[in-house]
Amino acid sequence: LIGSPYLMVLFDAYHMQYNEGALCYNLEKYIDQIGHIHVADCPGRHEPGTGEINYKKVIRHLEECGYTGRVGYELFPLTDTATAVKAIMENA
Repeated sequence: LIGSPYLMVLFDAYHMQYNEGALCYNLEKYIDQIGHIHVADCPGRHEPGTGEINYKKVIRHLEECGYTGRVGYELFPLTDTATAVKAIMENA
C-alpha cells in the first residue's frame, strides 16, 4: 500500500465480472483504493441492461459504501449512441 491519495485503482466492472464476478463484494473490499470505475455490461461490453450485471444494484452499493470518485462508461453501443445513453440513464 503506497498510501498516497493521488494514486488510486481503476476498477473495470466489465473485466471484474468477466474474470471474477462478485462485483459488490470486491467494490466494498477495495473501495478505499478505487478512484475511477469503468462501466460496461458483460458479456458484450455494451450499455447497462444488455447483459448480466445489475447496475442499479451496483450503483446503489457504491452509494452505500460512500464512493465519491469518478464513474465512466467504456462500452460499445449495442444499437446506437442515443439508445445507449438512455439505457445508462435508466440503469444508474
